Amino acid sequence: MTKKLGSEAISNPAAQGDIKTLMAVIQNPEADITAREEAAAALALIKKGFKLDYIMQFVRKRIIYYEKEYKLRCLLIIVLGETGDFKVTETLVGLLLDKNEEFRIRYTAAHALGRIGDHSAIDSLVSVLEDPKDRDIKAAVASALIALDETRTALPLLRYLKNQADFMEKYRLMNPDSGYKAED
Repeated sequence: MTKKLGSEAISNPAAQGDIKTLMAVIQNPEADITAREEAAAALALIKKGFKLDYIMQFVRKRIIYYEKEYKLRCLLIIVLGETGDFKVTETLVGLLLDKNEEFRIRYTAAHALGRIGDHSAIDSLVSVLEDPKDRDIKAAVASALIALDETRTALPLLRYLKNQADFMEKYRLMNPDSGYKAED
């Protein structure tokens, strides 16, 4: 039988910053999945002061999108990004580069890498941005790169933007053949 924990059980520890209680709810497989998800969301707002080992172990576990813990896994990836702790970079890069991972997991990992701000992830992000097979995730990767060292990300981002038809159409240079006339 699943242990039911309502929003009240989560909102009080969240409001008080009670990390121990929130982590206990997240780690309890018998707890209601909604309560576990709410605890993860509350933890993302707190950002610091909790141990990351369990969270990193949990997000490495492959969970298919229709399984009940899939959303919890995504929320915990967000938690990792909000910590700003560089020691989670390797875990997130692993999720991003794993082409067998679900789209949402890779997409969320890319955003989390941008939130952390660890420049050691740039090469991995650029490799995904430049991979022609990785079309679906490029927007999230570009967003992450924008948050990082522009001296290393500007050129890959410009190449990416030049390959976006809607971007090139919107920001094309004026052409005298296009009928543009200067006003007197």
